[in-house]
Amino acid sequence: MMVSLVCRSRLWSLAAGTRRVACRRWVAQSRNKPLKQWTLIVHPLSSLRVRLPCHVRVRPQDPLTYPDADRVFVMVSGVDRNVHRGLDLDNIEVKYDEESKQVLISSQDIDSQTCVEVTTPVRFDVNIKTMGHGNVDVKKIECDNCQIETEKGTSVLQSVKGHSVHVRTNGGKVVCVGTVHGNVDIQALAHSTVDIEKLLGTSINICTEHGQLKAKYLYAESSSLVSAAGNIIVGSVHGDTKLHTTEGNITVDSSDGCLMASSNQGTIDVYVSQAGKVYLKTDIGEQVYKVFLFALIFISEDCKAAFTLVNIVVIVNITYPRDTKLGYS
Repeated sequence: MMVSLVCRSRLWSLAAGTRRVACRRWVAQSRNKPLKQWTLIVHPLSSLRVRLPCHVRVRPQDPLTYPDADRVFVMVSGVDRNVHRGLDLDNIEVKYDEESKQVLISSQDIDSQTCVEVTTPVRFDVNIKTMGHGNVDVKKIECDNCQIETEKGTSVLQSVKGHSVHVRTNGGKVVCVGTVHGNVDIQALAHSTVDIEKLLGTSINICTEHGQLKAKYLYAESSSLVSAAGNIIVGSVHGDTKLHTTEGNITVDSSDGCLMASSNQGTIDVYVSQAGKVYLKTDIGEQVYKVFLFALIFISEDCKAAFTLVNIVVIVNITYPRDTKLGYS
């Protein structure tokens, strides 16, 4: 047994900085000159449906400037590289369907480096699918349903408030910046990675195959994080949480609630900071179990009192034989 003080805040800070730089990089690349624009008159409770092989950005309008919430602005930007550019733009369809109350944007032939930026009322459902390496960037919208699907592109959700948030990628990245509210379901296939700053909702379900799953803060009644071969790294988790990876490692910096973590071949590294139940299971691997204790020290001198909390982290390194279970309450 050894005693150690553990601090990963700097690592999380560096990771967050890298995440934001990556997001800004591809967004900045798409900020080229405007090539075509549309203004649509819509019903205030409409939705957005996009099917494009290029980058897509969604931003909210200023409610003070557009208090009626009945406008949607669409702008296509890119690099006018050849005389045939206009033909590409003619192949993009932008319209509003009155019956379904949907803004429809679609194209099969538009240049993959083009960026389509949509400005909607603050409250607007979104359903976006990009092909190829098309990225999706959704920022500060409120909605009942937010659905995003990419193939190789990056999905960035920044400060999104939704009831239901579904993200799926077949080889790209999923990045959540700021706080994403709602019942979140993320499916990241192949070598897709997931990088989350903060999720807040009733239920959270995240699944990866070979890519790393990293979440700084999770606040939910129930959370399930599963990976076939990737590592699962969690900063702080609150609520009932299930973590499982077949071949990867599991790291939890702080757990408040019931935690169940299992790995067939990897190492489980768990730090328990609050009262709760912990169940750890590894078939072949090591369990590093960190228990948070505290001592209350009272100092009195000349009728002056001071209280000091001394935090102690006790780390127990144990290599368990095959199919070992560890329970703590």
